[in-house]
Amino acid sequence: MKSDEGFRSKTERDREVDLQRNYGKIGIAAIQAAGDACRTKREQSEAEARRQSMAVSAHTD
Repeated sequence: MKSDEGFRSKTERDREVDLQRNYGKIGIAAIQAAGDACRTKREQSEAEARRQSMAVSAHTD
């Protein structure tokens, strides 16, 4: 977006701020979604491990 002379109009600066704001919101949402997916996967793995542990202990009793 920079021109060759280094001068940027107010419109160009405002547009860059808008892009940063919009992409920042997208980035935050993406990070939250990834965290939720990881948490869900970990919780599922832990639940599966508990089920297997219970099945093994019930089978050995």
